[in-house]
Amino acid sequence: MNFLFAGIKNWPIHHEWEHLMAEALRAAGHQVLFLGCEPGSLEACECVDHTTLANHGSHRAFCHDCARFQQGVHARAGFREVSLRGSVQQDAELDARLNGLDDERILRLGVAGFSLEELLTPSIKRWGKSGQPVREIMSGDVLRQHARTILKVEQRFPGIVHREGVECLVVLNGLFGTERTLSEVARGLGLRVINYERGHVRNTLMFSDAGPSCHMEIGHLLPADDAPELESAQAALLDSYLDGRRSNRDSNARFGTGSAGPGRRAGTRAGETRTRIAVFSNVSWDSSICSRPTVFGSYRDWLVAVIELARSHPQWDVVLRVHPGEASLQYDPTADRTADWVATRMPPSNLEVIDADDPTSSWDLAQSADLNLVFCTTLGLELACVGRTVLVCGDVHYAGRGFTREPVSAAAFEESIQDCLQNPLPQAETRRRARHYAWHLYFKAPTPFPWVEEVEYGRPQRLAGPVDMVQLSKDELLRGLLGWFAGERATPPSLNDLLEAPDSCPLPWRFGSRVIRVRGSLAILITAHDRPDSLRRVLEGYRQQSAGSRSFRILVVDDGSPASLESLVKEYQAWLEIDCLRLDVQGGPARARNRGLDLLLQSGSGVGCVFITGDDMIPDRELVARLQESRRGWNDERVALLARVDWHPDLALNRVMKLVSRNGMQFAFERLPARAMLPAAYFYTSGVALDAGFLRRSGLRFREDFPYAAFEDGEFASRAMAQGLILAYDSALKVYHDHAMDYRGFSARQRRVGAAARVWHALNARAFHEVAGNEPQSPPDRRDMRFLERALSELSRLDLSALQGVAGMAGDLAAQLDREQDTLLEQLFRLHYEAGWFERPLFQAGTTVSGRLSIVIPVYNQCELTRACLESIRRQTSGDVEIVVVDNGSTDGTRDLLASQPDILVVHHPLNLGFARACNAGVRQASGELVVLLNNDTVVQAGWDLPLRHELADPITGIVGLRLLYPDGTVQHAGVVFNNEGLPWHVFRGLPGLSAPVMRRRELSAVTGACLAMRRELYLNMHGLDENFVNCYEDIDLCLRVRDAGYRIVYNPDGSVLHFEGRSEGRNERIAHSWLVLQERWQGKLPRDEAQVLAQAGLRLDRDPRTGAVRYLPLDPSPEETGREASWLLENERHEDARKLLRWAINQYPNQLDLRRQLIQLESALGNKAQAERLAAGILNLAPATEHTSLTSPGVSS
Repeated sequence: MNFLFAGIKNWPIHHEWEHLMAEALRAAGHQVLFLGCEPGSLEACECVDHTTLANHGSHRAFCHDCARFQQGVHARAGFREVSLRGSVQQDAELDARLNGLDDERILRLGVAGFSLEELLTPSIKRWGKSGQPVREIMSGDVLRQHARTILKVEQRFPGIVHREGVECLVVLNGLFGTERTLSEVARGLGLRVINYERGHVRNTLMFSDAGPSCHMEIGHLLPADDAPELESAQAALLDSYLDGRRSNRDSNARFGTGSAGPGRRAGTRAGETRTRIAVFSNVSWDSSICSRPTVFGSYRDWLVAVIELARSHPQWDVVLRVHPGEASLQYDPTADRTADWVATRMPPSNLEVIDADDPTSSWDLAQSADLNLVFCTTLGLELACVGRTVLVCGDVHYAGRGFTREPVSAAAFEESIQDCLQNPLPQAETRRRARHYAWHLYFKAPTPFPWVEEVEYGRPQRLAGPVDMVQLSKDELLRGLLGWFAGERATPPSLNDLLEAPDSCPLPWRFGSRVIRVRGSLAILITAHDRPDSLRRVLEGYRQQSAGSRSFRILVVDDGSPASLESLVKEYQAWLEIDCLRLDVQGGPARARNRGLDLLLQSGSGVGCVFITGDDMIPDRELVARLQESRRGWNDERVALLARVDWHPDLALNRVMKLVSRNGMQFAFERLPARAMLPAAYFYTSGVALDAGFLRRSGLRFREDFPYAAFEDGEFASRAMAQGLILAYDSALKVYHDHAMDYRGFSARQRRVGAAARVWHALNARAFHEVAGNEPQSPPDRRDMRFLERALSELSRLDLSALQGVAGMAGDLAAQLDREQDTLLEQLFRLHYEAGWFERPLFQAGTTVSGRLSIVIPVYNQCELTRACLESIRRQTSGDVEIVVVDNGSTDGTRDLLASQPDILVVHHPLNLGFARACNAGVRQASGELVVLLNNDTVVQAGWDLPLRHELADPITGIVGLRLLYPDGTVQHAGVVFNNEGLPWHVFRGLPGLSAPVMRRRELSAVTGACLAMRRELYLNMHGLDENFVNCYEDIDLCLRVRDAGYRIVYNPDGSVLHFEGRSEGRNERIAHSWLVLQERWQGKLPRDEAQVLAQAGLRLDRDPRTGAVRYLPLDPSPEETGREASWLLENERHEDARKLLRWAINQYPNQLDLRRQLIQLESALGNKAQAERLAAGILNLAPATEHTSLTSPGVSS
């Protein structure tokens, strides 16, 4: 068989993988070719500018037109290379075709190979500086070059395949998207395609300039109790390597230790010394892609903690050194460089930021500091090698080995720093252990393939000593490949096969006794009881998955079936990776799931995700493929993926099945958006995927108290969400309910559900009420049930044939009887919900919302404004009211004011942590069914709360906003709209407060958070305001999330509030940062409703291009209004706008001579004499009724 290896190889490790496999295939007699000019890379080769690649010591031939491509690493390794390079004439034809394409076609070609999610969604790290979308950064030469590459692949690759007789394409996916096009072309030509994707592993070291080029676990490198001093030759080699690292870093000796002494410098007063803490950041790309935080939620969370540390300790000097590597980044997926992002957080004066391109010596800074903080940069290891105390806050390979310190939690961060300052690590022991580890890391096991030459930072070309690992034999690798070709495997052995599932993989890839893993595999957990026919249909669905039946494993838990299901499972072992766990006694679905999870999650299983489902849920053919794609997109262990559950398309839906779906008693997905973040009530074990890492870390399992499959999933979700679980619904994930349901079956189910409800209520009444939304009622009257059952039976037996002769009567009566039967069925199902438990129909709960109104007011200083706000609430609000004030560390007497008010609940924050965090804290403390977020610079007006209560009585309404007025009576807020650029703004701002457009109730995309009302349950289920925003746009983000979850956002003008906007401190300081966060999260999804809302109000907008000032004008102005508008524009020297308006007006009102006169005079003034004369001559063609008056203007005859 003829193999062709192709793809982008940015690191030597990729060549090592390829060459190992190619050598194995060649040894078995197969033909192996390499595509010498790797398609898709935009990096230059030697013929242009080879600066970056020259560091690796070999020419990579990345340029398609490089005449020296035969000198690539593949040719040097003894493999024949082929090229996409064409003749001069062919290249000219290619360029001619490219030049003939329009911009949109070039854009499509230029981004070919990327998925829509990779281009647009926040969950995929985007390309570009400062968060620019691909359309903006891939412009000009970059876009055209990539489009040219795509055309070259499409035109020339088929010729290579036919000429060389290629039968299999092996693609190593890299950083750009051309390999996908290459794979698609290859599949279209009938080739087999093997894709090898890069991955990263917790506690593993990826290739970098600072470490070995391999994916390997390094836990065995440092023995627990054995760290002897290095031998002299070893020490010399390590010192040489470290010296090379230091010399490559920085040059400026600003932090030399000569003057102030190590770790100290003079203070502002005589004899004072100040503590210096050096903080070393990561390259932003490194920290977002390669690290997995443990103590802090993310790299940014750590930076925030550093900033707050400096703020709370003004006596310390904190120096943040940005990684010099950021200065040379071409792409910045985190949307902000570190220095720019830190600046948006308003750092205190004692925090100094040294940017990436500053030549200050990082090494000298570290040596001069009392303590060094790192996230996961390798500098921490190098500092430990010279005995410095290092506090490591990220998940880095050298942490936890006795020569660094690590905080136990984010809350203990400051305590750990104090401890390090007071009790630094012993220098000699730290130095000895760190150097022992570094020697093993850099020299004893630096690469899995020591025959591959590589020169970096003085490392020898070829290792002289032995390598501590068991090398994979070529025979074992070849056996795995050929097994696929012979049909013994359904899918080719991918890189994930090599690294993630050693128990089932024929390629045992190990270093010593440690198994390498990249990403855990997918496991399907099916609980089953005595339904073999249904289970067979389910397994058949997994056998036919488009992703391949070997791309996942299945565990069937037989929950005590009378006849074991093991024989059926064994039948499918010929096609599926499937096992059966037999439980002798039926213990219920919760117990069965738990036993299955215990087995799947045991150490060494390789499971990374568990999809929980049942023996009557047939998977859609694309389920596994889309589930794997969605997992890659989220890449967050906290996210649980919820599938859509529908009746199977082959089932004929009866009245009961339609009713229970429509009313949310069985499947409640119809009104959900395609993707949504959902509360615990939606957690449904018929189809939900949970990350194995989350399950292992949390230790959560289903409670086995529940006797039936009802509410045990919601109870589990309520506990899981308390530990950070996020439930993400994706309608592309589908499973189908396999059997029909009739009235008796569903009524029996309702009774069992009622019994399960009582169990949960007994376990935790508050959690049950919050998630299920129910409270126990008095038991139902059994006579009511019998009456409804008889009525339903009689209605279903009615014969309407006798009415056929009466025109229309039979049809109308039948429709009415249908409605009556639906009503009766619904009442029966509720009565059968045993002991009066009423299951909440999702999206149709209750008809009113009554009870307490909790008003949450975040404050920071502005004591008198707060006093006026509180007095107005007491004076103008009716009903049961609770006031919750969150004080963000006020310093002006606000604390004394609040202490003097016994009727309010006060939450004190020691620092100003922002509007979002304050509101969230207040809502958590509130006890009302409804909550209102209210600024402290407001004064509420009489009856303001009544529209809020009225609107929120509708369960479809999620958020309500009111009319906010400036003290002069003009509008500050009458709803929020989004302009054509997606920028939100307050529509109708500045109009009179009682004008017609303002006094109209509307459903909008957003309202302001200055006065925003919600049900408290919904607020908590949506996780409140996002605290990544700082005093701006957090309200807009919340509205968009609530709207995406299927709720309405309502503006009601019947309630009004005076708003002294701009008086709340900190409002304008960080708008730019919050706008960037909003853009990143809602990229491509922001509404554009400005024009629609204005048109509904009969208005259009005029924005002054110089000042940005906004005016509201009639949508269809009269001639008089048009003339006045044109005069105003001319007075303000907006001549072109006036010209456009008048030209429109004379077409709209052709007989209006005053408008023509204005336009003629304007054209003459602008020097357009010919145009002015044509306009004057046109008067003769006007209607006869027009009174022809003399028109005279400079240079124009009458």
